[in-house]
Amino acid sequence: MDNTVFSIILPVYNVEQYLRECLDSIINQTFQEFEVICIDDGSTDNSFSVLQEYAQKDKRFKIFRQENQGSGIARNYGINTAKGKYLVFVDPDDWVVQDYLEQLYDAFKESGADVLQFDYMKYNDISKKGKPRTYGYELKKSGGKKNIFKDPYYDRSDLKLYIRGMVWDKAYTLNFIRSKHLKLAPTRIGQDNLFSIGAVLTADKIFYLNKYLYYYRTRPGSAVNKVTKKAFCVFDNIQYVHDFLKEKNLFDECYEDFAEYKIQHLRLFYNLIPEELKNDYIEQTKGILSESEYKRLYHQIKTKNRSFLQQVFSIGNKYDNAVKSKIVTILGIDFEIGKK
Repeated sequence: MDNTVFSIILPVYNVEQYLRECLDSIINQTFQEFEVICIDDGSTDNSFSVLQEYAQKDKRFKIFRQENQGSGIARNYGINTAKGKYLVFVDPDDWVVQDYLEQLYDAFKESGADVLQFDYMKYNDISKKGKPRTYGYELKKSGGKKNIFKDPYYDRSDLKLYIRGMVWDKAYTLNFIRSKHLKLAPTRIGQDNLFSIGAVLTADKIFYLNKYLYYYRTRPGSAVNKVTKKAFCVFDNIQYVHDFLKEKNLFDECYEDFAEYKIQHLRLFYNLIPEELKNDYIEQTKGILSESEYKRLYHQIKTKNRSFLQQVFSIGNKYDNAVKSKIVTILGIDFEIGKK
């Protein structure tokens, strides 16, 4: 008899240094009815050997291997293979709290939701410090229509623009995911967006669990910190979301939110584009933005999304490849104070 309750999908690529901490946090869960679907994405270090070691000791670890195609394709394979009632994603350089699955199980039973949204700690691997990221506050700041601290049940009608694009800060019922045919984009960066946005927009009921269950590690060399021409895939990511909205007859309803999504992500990905390709990148944005959208994007890039007063004088943090420094802005000119 298969008593699998949770399917944990773990894409792995060259994370030997962090992998054991992640796997141990899963093994030591207070809730033990789970399977771990590990997809090695063509690692060239000893990550695959570490996975095999854990699989030999624990039959709940199921190991698969593919040529390097990216975590989106790896996760899609995991979705197709999963047997649990509930589905979660964990990245192999992150870790989860000891009662992660127990808290999610209780919340699913209480809420009957399709999707659970929970909070996480953003952990800097250089400073060794964690910073809480609370979805309820982020939603309120973005103009969300509902106070989910008081009423944790919501759906897309209660949102205003803000949907976290990650897949690992949520949990899902597997039947819901398969019934909506949700997949991750086959791109190298930002492939989470299609799945995460699709899940939130098509769920009948979402439940907010105001607890920090996940530690997200920021570190030099990770995919979200690399300056690379692969960041041009943002145009593909936007097209995938566009096509999804059209397919689900949500485009007209989400038109303004989609416009904001385009601008936000084009601005964020601009920072990942090599300097010599930035002009080409800006030119390409003109092909998918209206004139007014382009002006907003260009203004945000030029001002680094700061207000007029912040341009005159402000002090803020800058993160370059996960390395933190202080930035003092005076009359639009930035002065970097020091990295740590």
